[in-house]
Amino acid sequence: MAKAILMKGGRGGVSSDEVNARREHVVKGYTALTADSNDEPAEGLIEDRGAGAVEAFAIGREDWNHQIWATFRNGWYHRPPHPEGHEAYIYIKYEALANLLGVDTSKMLESLTVADRRGQIPSRPNATASIEIVNIHWENPPKIGFRFPQGYYQNVGQYQPLAFVNYEKLADAISLRANKMLDDTTVLGVRGAIPQWTSPSHVVSAVNNEGFVWDDDTGANRGRGIVSKIPKGHYIQNASFVFLPSGNLYPQNVVKGININGVTGTRDWADRTNEYVINSNVSVSQLQNNQPIALGNAFSGSETLFIGVDLVGVDVDSGFVRRDKGNGRRNIGRMLLGKNDSNFVATFIRRCPVQVEISRDWAGNMSFILHIPYDWGFGQTQFYVYIYGHSSMQNNF
Repeated sequence: MAKAILMKGGRGGVSSDEVNARREHVVKGYTALTADSNDEPAEGLIEDRGAGAVEAFAIGREDWNHQIWATFRNGWYHRPPHPEGHEAYIYIKYEALANLLGVDTSKMLESLTVADRRGQIPSRPNATASIEIVNIHWENPPKIGFRFPQGYYQNVGQYQPLAFVNYEKLADAISLRANKMLDDTTVLGVRGAIPQWTSPSHVVSAVNNEGFVWDDDTGANRGRGIVSKIPKGHYIQNASFVFLPSGNLYPQNVVKGININGVTGTRDWADRTNEYVINSNVSVSQLQNNQPIALGNAFSGSETLFIGVDLVGVDVDSGFVRRDKGNGRRNIGRMLLGKNDSNFVATFIRRCPVQVEISRDWAGNMSFILHIPYDWGFGQTQFYVYIYGHSSMQNNF
C-alpha cells in the first residue's frame, strides 16, 4: 500500500522561517508568505499611494548642502509607463516653497515672479527726476541731497544711473538770488543783477561828477568832509578811490597855510574881526614920553594886524582930522602892524604935537609908545587901542 508524505504548509515546502520579507514589505491588497505570516499567506501592510500627485507632507532646507528636502507619507507610489518617462510625483505648494526660500517681493523687480510672488521693485529709466531736494545743513560739511523714486535703475551702456533736478528748483532750494550776484555771472540759469563799477586806473569817477561838502550827522563823529556820489547797488571792481572833479582846488585858491585834501594854500588872506580891545585905558602923560607900555599879545599867528587908536574924553585941536565914535571916543587913526614892525598915527592934542606908536615883535607882543616934545608939559591923556582885522600878508619894513 502506497504512502503519501504531506509537507507542512501545503505550499510547496516553503515556510515563514525560510523568508525574510515581512508584511510591512508587501503592498496592501496583495498576499504573500512572509516571515511574520506563520507559514500562511498574509496581506501586505504598505499603503498603495497610486501615482502620487499628493502634497508634500513637509519641506525643509539644508543650506550647508545647497539643497532642500521634501517628505511624503510612506507607501507605494507607482504610475503607468509614460512616453516621456515620467515617474510618480508629489506636489510642493508655491506658498510653502516661497516661505521656505524667504522670497521677499520688496527685494525683487516687479518684472519677476517667484513661486507666485511678484516683485515690487519697479524698473526705472537710466535718468529720472528728483522728487525732493534736501538741505542737509546739520551735517559737517553741509550738503545738498536729492531724493528720487525707489526702484531699479540700469546702466545705459557706459552711463550709470542719475537723478536730475531742474535749475529753477535747485536755485530756489539753495536760496540763489540774482541780486546777490554780479551781472557777469550766471549760476543754475540765474544771471546776476549786481552791476559793476569799474575803472582801469583803480580810480572810478563820481556819478555825474556829483559831490558836496558834508558835516557828518550820523553820530560816527567823522567831522566835515567831501562826499562823492556812487551808483547804488553796484560792485566796485578794480578801484580803490572815487574821483570828484575839483577844478579850482589849487594852492593859490586856498587860504595860506590851510591844507584841503592834500593841497596847502598859498593865497594871503585878510579877515575883519569884531572890535578886539587890546587896551581900553592907556593913560599917559609927559612922564611916559618915549616909554614903551606893554599891550600884551593877540593874533600872534597872523602876520599883520589892523590897529585902531581912539582918543578918550578929549578932542584933537581944531583943523585936525578925527572920527567921532560917540561916548567920548574919537578915532585919530588906523595903521597896519606887521611882526618885528612898528607904525604910528599923529595929531595935535591941546596944542601939543602927539605921535602914538605901536610896536610888535616876532612873537606878536605889542607895546604903546607916546612921542611928544620933552618940554611941552603934556597932561594925563587916555587912549583906546583895538584890533579890527588881521591878515597873513607880511607888512613890515
